[in-house]
Amino acid sequence: MEAATAVDSFTLTSTAGDAHTVPRRRRRWGLTRDTPTPLQLPPVRRNIVTVGYPGFMSSRAQLAKYCGPEGVVVLPNESANVTFHAVCGIAPRILHGMAALPEIREIEHRCTWNPLWWLLLVRSLVFRTYFEIPNLPIGFVNMFRTNLGGFHDQKRCRLDIQRAIKEHVASPTSTTKHVVLFGCSRGATTTLYTALSLDAEVAKHVSLVIVEAPFDTLDNILEKSSWFPRLNKFLLRALGDVNGPEAYVLPTSTKLNCPIAFITSKADTRVPPSVTAALIADVQRRFPSLPVHQLELTKSRHSAMSIEYDDEIQRYVDFVEGLYDTYCR
Repeated sequence: MEAATAVDSFTLTSTAGDAHTVPRRRRRWGLTRDTPTPLQLPPVRRNIVTVGYPGFMSSRAQLAKYCGPEGVVVLPNESANVTFHAVCGIAPRILHGMAALPEIREIEHRCTWNPLWWLLLVRSLVFRTYFEIPNLPIGFVNMFRTNLGGFHDQKRCRLDIQRAIKEHVASPTSTTKHVVLFGCSRGATTTLYTALSLDAEVAKHVSLVIVEAPFDTLDNILEKSSWFPRLNKFLLRALGDVNGPEAYVLPTSTKLNCPIAFITSKADTRVPPSVTAALIADVQRRFPSLPVHQLELTKSRHSAMSIEYDDEIQRYVDFVEGLYDTYCR
C-alpha cells in the first residue's frame, strides 16, 4: 500500500466547459481509490439554495464534502465567535448554493483545559486531515448538548430553513428560485422530520428534500448498529440532551409538496439500509402523494458516500443532477 502522503489527481470536467483538478490521496485507511478516474463536475446551479444539516458530532464543515470547490461558510454559534469557510479538497459538486448558517450548537471551536474534551479536540484534528478540510478550526463536541435528531435539532433546522428563505428567496433582488433541504445521518433524520412538519408558508418554497442515511428512531438505530445498545442508550441519555421516541413520529399530515430522495449504501454499518427502508415505507404509506426516489450505493461507507469511490461518486452526482433537472429548473 502506498504511503499516506502519496498524491494523485483526477480531473472533474464541467459540463459548462471548465475543468477543475482535485487532489486524490492514496491513504492507508482506504478513503480514496488507488486509480483515480475522471468525474463529471456539473455546472453551478445559481437558482438553488441548499439548507444542510450535518451528522452526529459533526460541524457544519462536514457539508463541504458535498459542495465541490465552493465549500460552505460556517457562522458563529452561541459558544464561539468563529466564522470560517470550509472547503473539502476532494469533494465533488453534489450540492449547490449551501446557505451560510450558524455552527451546530454542540460544536465549540476553541481550546479547553477540561480533560473531558481533550480526546474530542484530537478527534477534530483527525477529522480535518481525514476529510481534507485544512481550514477547519480546532474544536470539540460538547456532549451535553447533543440531541440526535430530536426536538432541539428539528427546531434549529426549522429556523435554518426560515432564515435561508428570508435571505435567498424572499429578498426582492434574489435570483434563487428553489430551496433544497439536505441532511446526512443525524442531519438526515432531522431534515426529514422537520420538512414533513413545516407550515404551509415555509413548505411552499421547498422544491426538493435529499436525505443520506436517515434513521427512523434513536432507539432503533442503536439496536441495529451498536454492539452495546443498552449502554449507549444510558450514556446518551445521561450525558446528552436526547429525546425519547416521541421526537421521532411522522406527522399525520404534511404541507410539504415536493419529492423526497433517499441515499443509502449496502456497506453502511452505522445506519443499515434496512433501517432507512422501514422509514421509506412509512413515508410512502402516510404520504402517498409525495414522490419518493432512492439511490442505493453498494460499497461506500457511512461517512464517505460522497468522496470514497469514484464510480459511486459519479452515480451520486448523476442521481442528484437528474433530480435538479426535473424539480429545480
